[in-house]
Amino acid sequence: MVISGSMRNRRQRQGPERLPCVLEVSGVLVPDVTGCYVLAGTYASQPYYKHRTLQRYIWYDSTTYPGEYWWQITDELGVATGPAWYRWDNVPIAPAGEYLPWQGATGTATVIIS
Repeated sequence: MVISGSMRNRRQRQGPERLPCVLEVSGVLVPDVTGCYVLAGTYASQPYYKHRTLQRYIWYDSTTYPGEYWWQITDELGVATGPAWYRWDNVPIAPAGEYLPWQGATGTATVIIS
């Protein structure tokens, strides 16, 4: 089977806006981080997720507080600065759940698996 150049280009241009939602964030949040997040790769040996249209990430943070398990919602992948939301425990946890605001963020973010 021969694949035309235009078909090949369409596959290469498939951005986050076309990928299926994996996580959904809701809440009355400032800044707004609500919406659909798609699987974007791995970071710190865990999957990370990118907002479908905004520059926002949900990622596993294993370096800010070694020995604790943190998930973050931030503007930059791997940068735990605010405004941001976090979810943590002293045992490994999944990214779904409630995230608390810090460093200027407001509102509790609820993350569910789509």
